[in-house]
Amino acid sequence: MYPDHDALAARLQQDNPRLVPERARWLARELAQADGEGFRIAGDPVHRRVNPILYRRAEAEACWRRVSAPVLAVEPEGDRLRERFGISDADHAAAFACFGSIEVRTLAAAGHNLHHDQPEAVAGIIEAFFLSQHV
Repeated sequence: MYPDHDALAARLQQDNPRLVPERARWLARELAQADGEGFRIAGDPVHRRVNPILYRRAEAEACWRRVSAPVLAVEPEGDRLRERFGISDADHAAAFACFGSIEVRTLAAAGHNLHHDQPEAVAGIIEAFFLSQHV
């Protein structure tokens, strides 16, 4: 619970130091839901729990190999995020190799929530990707 939008914005910036105050306030207003005693994030709190269904990498790769549409992957520059999640460079490369057509774009000065860090750049990458497709 947060007493107001500013408190939630401060919490969002604490989690993501790259998040500028203006965007943090906007996100706080969009994410907040009044709850009688203040505000809470309007999302399912269990989204951070471990999935009750066992993740089998081989099954995921089999699905990825069947993807016939062009794929866009946008990720932060460097391997710091992969290290945080325990994903080796080899596993990362193997995952991308499953897709028949993949375009990988990286963003400098971005982290896990790169869409919060650089929304204009992410939107530009997505727009360029779709405009370049001749499907």
